Amino acid sequence: HKKMQDEAIYWLRGNGCFIADQEVTFAGAQIDVVGIKRNGVTYCIEVKATAEDLKKERQQYWVQTRSRSQFHFYYLWIPKELDHTGFFDGWGIIKNGLVIRKAKRCDVDVKIIDYIELMERIAESLCDRIYGFKGKPLPDY
Repeated sequence: HKKMQDEAIYWLRGNGCFIADQEVTFAGAQIDVVGIKRNGVTYCIEVKATAEDLKKERQQYWVQTRSRSQFHFYYLWIPKELDHTGFFDGWGIIKNGLVIRKAKRCDVDVKIIDYIELMERIAESLCDRIYGFKGKPLPDY
């Protein structure tokens, strides 16, 4: 799963996202991979390594929230052997780094404060992972 998340970040960077990270908590959910382009276009990628993970009930949350979307594009990143039929309508499908189905662009009413919050969450996620702050109180200086 982690290797696939890393691959998804490389894919986002290669497709113009200047900010990207994994395991970002945003809008009440833990998102596998997120990215932001300089023009403000945002991406959400859910990584599924197994058929069981793909079928988890929590995925219904993502399907239901698309109507009040926080992201412009939603993608599902899966290994080539997984069958994605019937899952994630409107989402793009990426298998082994190749786009199998393009995502439909969502109508997003995002305000500047939403972008700031997303960037803060990404920065927090990066700091937690790089410096080991996750779950620990920040040091007093």
